This record gives sequence, structure tokens and C-alpha cells, in this order.
Amino acid sequence: MTEENLKKIKRSTLKLEEQLIELKKDLSEIIRKIEKQENRFFTLEEIESFHYYPPERRLKTPQEQLSCLRKYFPTLQFETEIPAKLPELAEGWLILPKFSRISRSYNRALALTLEFLTKERPNFLNGREGELGEDYLRLNDHTKEVITKLEKTTEGDFLVLPIQLGKRHLGRSSRRAKVLFDSKEFGLGPLEIAIFLLTHPEWLTNEDDLGIDCVGGEYGPYKHARFKNILCFYFLKGRLHFNDRWGGCPDERFGAATGFLPKSFKLT
Repeated sequence: MTEENLKKIKRSTLKLEEQLIELKKDLSEIIRKIEKQENRFFTLEEIESFHYYPPERRLKTPQEQLSCLRKYFPTLQFETEIPAKLPELAEGWLILPKFSRISRSYNRALALTLEFLTKERPNFLNGREGELGEDYLRLNDHTKEVITKLEKTTEGDFLVLPIQLGKRHLGRSSRRAKVLFDSKEFGLGPLEIAIFLLTHPEWLTNEDDLGIDCVGGEYGPYKHARFKNILCFYFLKGRLHFNDRWGGCPDERFGAATGFLPKSFKLT
């Protein structure tokens, strides 16, 4: 190959590199505009709220949660490591038994956990009892993908999830909350929150307490395949309630509960 041909190839390569740089800039600008536009979705479904958790409330340590969970799941083994640092937006760690170690489906694992909750909290009212099968409840696609991959890639029978319990999305409908999720954020489903309430009996014991929207799940109350509702936990008139409500309804008494993935975690 002549020196002139080598120079031509070099010039062509440099030109392609410049074009690629410009293309990346254009794509970044398009993504930025799309994200900005998405953040305007459901803007009317967000209202001001002054509900809160009492300042003394805290998430228990992973060791405290495990001690409690062994009462219900004595044969499960904890083998995974607890990361040294919480993600910026998280409030604490949730120790969660893999649903596949509890029962053959997410729905049946939830039903069993709610039975435990009924025994532990006599004031618990399951407003959806008998209506939690797959005809009624499913995980949304994103949460399902996250939970499935975590179950496959985590050693032992438990998951360790950094979570927040609603303050971050206070007063937002579940639809509004979802479009404002951080890139590594995902909605928690009703099983995750039921497990949390088993290990944290002091939560949701007062009508001022912030209700918890389980936005990782989608609920269809009439088995009509239109999963427009979400399930939620809240305290009202002396009782802990578990029920559903429309996913497009903002409420000052509720916030969406979410988990956070490590930066290294990749989904397909």
C-alpha cells in the first residue's frame, strides 16, 4: 500500500471519528429532550402533602430483620453480603426472602405472608382477601425483570434491597412517580411491603402515618385484564388496611415505595 493511500485512509478514519462524535452529541440531545418531555407526564397528578413518618421511626438493621424473619422462614439461609454504603436516595436496607423460596409464585408467596401479618397484627384488614391470584395481580414489567434477575444472581435465600418507603414520592400518583424514577429505581410490590411490615410492627400504627403505595404491582379488581390499580397499605380508624386504589390518583396520605439498584447492575 502506497503512502498516499495510507494518508487517505487516515483522513477517512478521522472524518468518521468526527461524525461519530457529532452523532453521539445529537443522540444525547434527543435523549435529554425526551426525558424532559416525559417528566411532564401526569403533572396534575401531584399534590402537596404534610404527612410524614415520626422522626423516631427507622428501618431496622439487616441483622434485626433477619432475626425476625427466621420466625417465619426458619429453613432459609442468608448468604449474600450487605454493601457498605446505602445509595443516596435510600432510607435503609430491606431483607427480603426470595419469593421462589417461599412458594411457587409471587402471588402465593404474598398470600402466605399476609397470613403471617394477620396473625401478628389482629387489627389487620385484608380488603383483597381471595382476590390476589394472577387474574388480579401481576408485577409490572420493570419490577418483574429486576426481581427475577436479583433472584438468579444473588446467593442464598434472601435479597438485600436499599429502599425508601414513600417520602420521595409523597403526594404523587403511581403513574407520576414512575416517570420520575431515577435510572436505577424500581417500584416495590405488595410482597416486599408485607415483609417489611412483618419485620417493622411499629410502622403504620397511626392515622398520621404515610400510607405506602406498592407501585411495583399492577392490580385489576374485577378480573377484566385492565390492570389500572395499585395495592397499598395504610392505617385508618384503628386498623391496618390492605386494599387497592386507582393508579392515576394522587393522595396526600400516600407515597410510592421504591428500591434502588447498584450502578453496576445491568438489565437486558
